Amino acid sequence: MTRSPQPQSPAIHWILLRHAHRDTVEPRKDNGLSEKGLVQAQETATQIAPLLRRSRAPVRILTSPKARCLETVTPIGLAMAVRVEVEPRLAEQRDDEDSRAMLRRLRELVKELEARAAGYQLVLCSHGDVLPLLTEMLTGRSESLKKGEWLSVSES
Repeated sequence: MTRSPQPQSPAIHWILLRHAHRDTVEPRKDNGLSEKGLVQAQETATQIAPLLRRSRAPVRILTSPKARCLETVTPIGLAMAVRVEVEPRLAEQRDDEDSRAMLRRLRELVKELEARAAGYQLVLCSHGDVLPLLTEMLTGRSESLKKGEWLSVSES
């Protein structure tokens, strides 16, 4: 009897995006973007949307619930005609959450996306404390991103 190899799941193309510059007038509030951040969000959309269009794979955009993240990815969603999905597990570390709990929720998210989003292009918008952990999970190395910066990771 000859066995044929198991079909491989299509790879996921990940785009990890740190939110653009936020309005810091009242730092404790869930402020949206500053004027500088609004410009960064538009510039990011003009960079990322063509990259997403080149592939015929479907796109999902997931974001932390914070206003600055939602405002950062909204121009990408509009350019791609894709609904932005709020994903609470992309939120920054909470005051009542230790590092292990945060890491656990991020691992759970990556595992779920790898199982359910094969063949997709995923744009994940989050924060400076979350993105180094996600990049390490996906690439084996930690990457810090400045506000408005993004990183493309393709699985092989």
